[in-house]
Amino acid sequence: MSKLPVVSGKQSIKPLEKIGFAIFRQRGSHITMVNEVDKTL
Repeated sequence: MSKLPVVSGKQSIKPLEKIGFAIFRQRGSHITMVNEVDKTL
């Protein structure tokens, strides 16, 4: 079985922002994101 690629935090945030998520708050290295497209979440 092949290994999964290593992805940094910054690399994982960019695609989420493209599909409608925004950074809600950050505490240290932990980021909470909310879906701006669907406010029911």
